[in-house]
Amino acid sequence: MMAATILVKIATFASQIVLGKLLTDKEFGLYAAAVASAKLLSICQDAGVRDLLVQRGSGEYPRLSGPIFWFAGAFNLSVGALIAVLAWPIAHYWYQEPRLVPMLLVLAMAMPLGTPSAILQAKLRLDLRFAATSWVMIVNGLIRQISTVCLALAAVGEMSFVYPVLICALVDSVLSWWLTRDRPWTRPPMISSWLTLFRESKWLIFGSVANLLIDRGPYLVMQPTLVFLGTSVGKATSITGAYFWAFEITAQLGVLLSFNMQQVLMPILSRLKDNTERLRRASLRAMAGLMMIGSAMSLGMAVTMDPLEKLIFGGKWEHATGAVAIFGLFFPFRILYGLTTAAQVATGRFRQWCLYSFIEGLAFTASGALAAYIAAEGIFGPRFGVDATSLAWITGGTLAVARVLVTIRVMKEIGISRRETFVELFWPWLLAVLSAGVAWSVDDSMGIEGQVVRQWAVIDGVPQMVELAVRDGEGVAGLVVSQVKWLFAEPAMQAAVIELIRLMAIGVTMVATFVISARMLMPDVLREACGVAPRRLGLPAARLLRLEEPTRE
Repeated sequence: MMAATILVKIATFASQIVLGKLLTDKEFGLYAAAVASAKLLSICQDAGVRDLLVQRGSGEYPRLSGPIFWFAGAFNLSVGALIAVLAWPIAHYWYQEPRLVPMLLVLAMAMPLGTPSAILQAKLRLDLRFAATSWVMIVNGLIRQISTVCLALAAVGEMSFVYPVLICALVDSVLSWWLTRDRPWTRPPMISSWLTLFRESKWLIFGSVANLLIDRGPYLVMQPTLVFLGTSVGKATSITGAYFWAFEITAQLGVLLSFNMQQVLMPILSRLKDNTERLRRASLRAMAGLMMIGSAMSLGMAVTMDPLEKLIFGGKWEHATGAVAIFGLFFPFRILYGLTTAAQVATGRFRQWCLYSFIEGLAFTASGALAAYIAAEGIFGPRFGVDATSLAWITGGTLAVARVLVTIRVMKEIGISRRETFVELFWPWLLAVLSAGVAWSVDDSMGIEGQVVRQWAVIDGVPQMVELAVRDGEGVAGLVVSQVKWLFAEPAMQAAVIELIRLMAIGVTMVATFVISARMLMPDVLREACGVAPRRLGLPAARLLRLEEPTRE
């Protein structure tokens, strides 16, 4: 699952690079509004049956898979029709963006097509066939990113984001059948049991709405709030698009890591639910490893994004890199959502999971409207402007605080004390923050960031660079710039080499500081992180760092 995550991450990041060059922040903003609205209207795709099947166990699959398949299919078809009916009112009255209508219609068509994959992937998880599950994820990720890029190159615009959803729904269902060779649609629907299924899955349905709010809640309210407070529709959509770009580029690895942990842990914890001590140990070890890995990755993305963006995009998305840094600071706590969800669902606490998730989701969604209001009204002064960075401070902070409170509560209920939770939560995070601070200090002391001058302008609706120059400097910056100019004559090449130097300096400093300090201050947590990693990676890393071989249960 980790190997699949890394591969999908590489494909997604490569796609993000191409899309960032081809599309504008307004088109990103349209997609954010479309996918958030469709997900909200869908209530819960598949009616939560994936987790219900997993929680019931493999022994119940032959009996339940038939009626659950037909129940989920009818549910998905109904909500797809609901999305299609409401597409025009939502686009015209809520977002005031008519281009959202065809996007919502395509997303509505994709709803029922993914029903077979929902049931069949639950079977893969029940059989603990995580390698097969990984193949589904890899194929889905590659097809989605490749088709999105191809459509963007074909000048399809914002529709480049939604047509791949339709394609992937079909591919997922076909591939899941090929891996399982199971045919739940051949089993009787048992319509009389649907009401019982709804009663049993209702908390999963409502909890999935909350999950949507945790992932995409601000997209529902941010743009309409800005428009209501006087921001033009075009500018509000662009700001939302920049926010979306920053959040998604930060969340790519974190959400995949969280989702994978949920997929793997849920069937395993279901088997441990009657063994309290083993359940407690497994959850504690997973939390320690996740926070170590998640903090290093999220803060690593935060410190390297500025030179990375300028190296790849030439400053086109510079207005969003501050938001990436802020999300990188807060996002490690979001990664634990997969762990707490797995612990609650595996032990049958659906209602509690739904309630806690709704609290988090509503808080995160409300923070989007609050952030837009504070920025538009200038409550914190001119420095807190109407941009993605200002919005990220409030929404990211709210997400982190809510996630920490829920994690502490859930861990306490499975026997982990507040002290143990605090240690595993904050020590790795504080260490990553310290390492990021050192890396930023090194970049600031070098002083070469300001030697490259870039000027962008919107021409015929398309952002274009109109000026690029490299200035001479003093001290370390002057020495670096003079050597770069001596080696390369073209300003574009000079600028790229300077950003590459910054990227390497920041990245090496961040990694070295984090690894050395973790080895000195938190060897046990570092060992758990090596235990969470795939064995072919974790074991050599543990030996290289002279750690005890990580234990595995």
